Amino acid sequence: MDGTIVINEGTTFMVTDTSGNVPRGTPLGLFRSDTRYLNLYLLQIDDKELIPLSFTRKGYIANISLTNPALKGEKQDIPEGTLHILRTMFISTNFYEKMFVKNTNPFPVKLKLSLSYDTDFRDIFEVKGVSVHRKGLRAIIEGEEGKNIILRYEGLDNVIRRTEFYFKPTPQIYWDTALFNVELAPYETKEIDVEVVMTLGGVPVIRQEYVEAKKEIEESYDRWQRGLTQISTDNEMMNNIIDTCIVDLRSLIINTKKGLLVPAAGIPWYDTIFGRDSVITCFQTLMLNPSLSASTLRFLTLYQGTKVDTWTDEQPGKILHEIREGELANLHHIPHTPYYGTVDATLLYLILLSEYYRWTGDTGLLSDIRYGAEAAARWMDDYGDIDKDGFVEYIRMSERLGLQNQGWKDSHNSIVFSDGRLAAPPIALSEVQGYAYDAKRRYAELYPDDGFGKRLASESVRLKEKYDEAFWLTEKGFYAEALDKDKRRVDSITSNPCHGFWSGILAPSRAEALAKRIMEPDMYSGWGIRTLASSEAAYDPQSYHNGSVWPHDNSIIAWGLKKYGYSEEANTIITSLIQACKYFDYRLPELFCGYPRKEGEAPMIYHSTCSPQAWASGSIILFIQTMLGLYPDASQNILYVKPTLPDWLNIVTIKNMMVGGEKVSIEFKRVKGVTTYEVIGKAGKIKVEPL
Repeated sequence: MDGTIVINEGTTFMVTDTSGNVPRGTPLGLFRSDTRYLNLYLLQIDDKELIPLSFTRKGYIANISLTNPALKGEKQDIPEGTLHILRTMFISTNFYEKMFVKNTNPFPVKLKLSLSYDTDFRDIFEVKGVSVHRKGLRAIIEGEEGKNIILRYEGLDNVIRRTEFYFKPTPQIYWDTALFNVELAPYETKEIDVEVVMTLGGVPVIRQEYVEAKKEIEESYDRWQRGLTQISTDNEMMNNIIDTCIVDLRSLIINTKKGLLVPAAGIPWYDTIFGRDSVITCFQTLMLNPSLSASTLRFLTLYQGTKVDTWTDEQPGKILHEIREGELANLHHIPHTPYYGTVDATLLYLILLSEYYRWTGDTGLLSDIRYGAEAAARWMDDYGDIDKDGFVEYIRMSERLGLQNQGWKDSHNSIVFSDGRLAAPPIALSEVQGYAYDAKRRYAELYPDDGFGKRLASESVRLKEKYDEAFWLTEKGFYAEALDKDKRRVDSITSNPCHGFWSGILAPSRAEALAKRIMEPDMYSGWGIRTLASSEAAYDPQSYHNGSVWPHDNSIIAWGLKKYGYSEEANTIITSLIQACKYFDYRLPELFCGYPRKEGEAPMIYHSTCSPQAWASGSIILFIQTMLGLYPDASQNILYVKPTLPDWLNIVTIKNMMVGGEKVSIEFKRVKGVTTYEVIGKAGKIKVEPL
């Protein structure tokens, strides 16, 4: 969200304005587990707003510098800019803030700092605009001996949610305001501590001192980073981008109730587990830490569909789209309990399992979730192929709040003909056929002793042939975005078919035409590949899916281009996205607008983009893997490499990368246009060989 500060940890996040405040009547606030625990959090000095100076944020923590307006009192005037207020906010077990208030005047001052607060305990879907006509019971409770305040809400789901405030030093406490009377000697600094505890149901209140809580979260981040592949380059901007990416990925990891670590999709609206997003993020980051993929696969298997349910779009073997745990989900007013309205997560689940095995050789996981893998594979033919024509399709079952479109471009108008008409379901998406082809092929490789797997291998060959025949647009030299209910080719030029480079479904004879076409100006904006060509009737550079640029989409396309031998095109895409990062605080947002790149102008942010977003952050790691050309085969103790560094990157060093449970370190160098590599350390039997 533009013009905001976001900090997050697990399922808790705080979104403020650039002063660190949450004004009433905005979608900002402190959220946990799909509930807003603060909808007002406002710091003022002598009833006036403070002046923002600057801020920094990093995952769970933000530092916000403010100063005072001119203050006139009965006994003293305080000139503007002579007080410095530093707000340090972070999220650990709870939400914490420490305010440092410094007087830079040569005379003493008396201040009245007020912190106003309130909560509406609204479900995140309500904050996003879903209308709810009934609410539970809200109460305000004064804490122990007037030292704190508790805001309590008993929802219609019979769950009690509480927001508790604790202050140091103890202020004058009112039901909606804490008032601190601060006296400062010349050049003196004083501190104010705030702790906000959010509880759900019968979970006991857990409090921690500021220093202890900060140390705990810092150590958690240190442990995370020590378990990763270490990546460094000779390019300072790239190093900053990698560092930001690592922190953002860590901040999005949810420690689920099952004890499994799974990446959430993004902040603020998608701070929960999405099947598609979590799987793609794990795929993108396998070279960084494959253990995240193992826990994600186990979690998704636990929640795999077992029955047909038209309210949640559940089907046997299907992988969830999204899971929520707020009041509306508990009351089944929304179908996200979990909701299964996704056509591709089930296929991507199988692809991730296969790619995880290539990196690790972990036969234990293959055995443990074999029943889930088989159920997912059977879903393709039993339920995914709606009209039994050999293609995987979707049509919404959950009419009231289900998604009309169920691929990754899931906005209502994203599947559109060249003349602007919307496609009618059942819809067979271009990229989904590639995923299905790849999933069937990979399942057969994972379970070669399985007669079912052998059948899928044969089906994958037929699907590849049939795909080319059904989706190829002869007059445009491109593949269709989709087939509609009447098997008409949806003839817009989009990024969808370009995922076929990744899946391998593209006929080699077609690959060059696609590789050239997507680099033409109507598809390649200069900042990346657009979702929809600017030459199409429905093109809108400020739309969600019809002409915007999505980093994860580009990372998949670049990875696939490299596999097909188009390293130059892949590096061009990667370079443009890396250059865009410097305009977004060294991070890639969920998406940005698809306007053409102009000299000296920054890319335009999409108006309600999520940042950080897991698969946008994961794109950075997949970009690195693409440039280095890393192709593991852990079962054979081999890591194949085919590096092609772009001209702005001369040295990349990776240390302690896990392949087959063993560590390998490699240095890549670009000299006179040629990229070479040297193994600088390894343990075990892993061999590094050129591809």
